Amino acid sequence: CVLYRHSAPLCDQFWADWDSFCQREEESNEDEVDEDEQSDYSICYLLDACHSLAASTCVELDNGTSRQPILTYLHPLSSFLNMIASLCANASTVQSILSSDFLPEGLITKAMLLCAELAPQVASMNGSSSKSATLEEKTSVTDAKVVLRSISTLAFLGGSWARDWVRQ
Repeated sequence: CVLYRHSAPLCDQFWADWDSFCQREEESNEDEVDEDEQSDYSICYLLDACHSLAASTCVELDNGTSRQPILTYLHPLSSFLNMIASLCANASTVQSILSSDFLPEGLITKAMLLCAELAPQVASMNGSSSKSATLEEKTSVTDAKVVLRSISTLAFLGGSWARDWVRQ
């Protein structure tokens, strides 16, 4: 995603490849994919896997069936949002993504709620306590920063329409 980071030609080419990838996936049986075709779409496979993980994370959050700590859900959501934000170069792409069924339902809200749940932990880490932060706590803070930066990037690139959409 660092290579694509809002570069219009690269992002436009990616989304054209993504459309072709999605059509090919619908038309073919996954068992029939040859390795050359697979390497042509490697970033598409990565986005597809990232999307699947984010969608299943949202479902688990809705169901509340997992016994995992709530903040473990932040990493898959932050990874997906970061990838999406990195692959956008203009307002029309952002609007297309936000207005489609591509984003798992409630993804932005769920990610923001997880960041809010992290706030007391951050406050205690910044406090005067002698206990130093664990790697898991530091990772959670990093994931929250990625979520906030990605949502902010989408809102900025998408213009007033995207800002209004994010605020809903």
